[in-house]
Amino acid sequence: MTAFTPEDVDTAEPILDDHPYGSLVFIANTRQRVLRDEGISYQSAFTLGVLGTDIPKNVQSFVHEALGQDVPQGWDNQISAGGEPTFRYTLNRQDTLALELFPGHPGHDIKTTFSGSVGYITEVAAGITGRWGIISTPWWSFTPDYAQYINLGAPVVAASRETGRNEFYLWGWFNRAIPNL
Repeated sequence: MTAFTPEDVDTAEPILDDHPYGSLVFIANTRQRVLRDEGISYQSAFTLGVLGTDIPKNVQSFVHEALGQDVPQGWDNQISAGGEPTFRYTLNRQDTLALELFPGHPGHDIKTTFSGSVGYITEVAAGITGRWGIISTPWWSFTPDYAQYINLGAPVVAASRETGRNEFYLWGWFNRAIPNL
């Protein structure tokens, strides 16, 4: 489940200069295929959900009441209020650009990413990610560019640690999306 509210939750009327109330209750399935020899990884995800249900409203109201905060008043204005089925299919590709350029120095990996999706978000995107430091997980498991409004799922890598040491690294990411195709 994911929910979005405007900054001012005390107003019951729509707030036109802020993002609207919105929610998605969903199930999703993610699959990743790694072609290690080629330095390529593919990840696909299918999300099936319902926009505009009262479930997020009820959860948020319960939490706000339990914490003694103001209960949000604008949920009746949410996008697709009352419920609307929706879906999204996403396909991402990672290509390694550099793995261990400087042997004997802290680890690093640099890779490009390309993705596209169709459904409640339809877009194409391209980006570059990198990390530098003590790295003990495989390059394909580092996917900050996949974390959008809803995480597509993280690869399971606990059993495949490459060095057996803890990680500590700096990372960066740049992504450019072209939405609403």
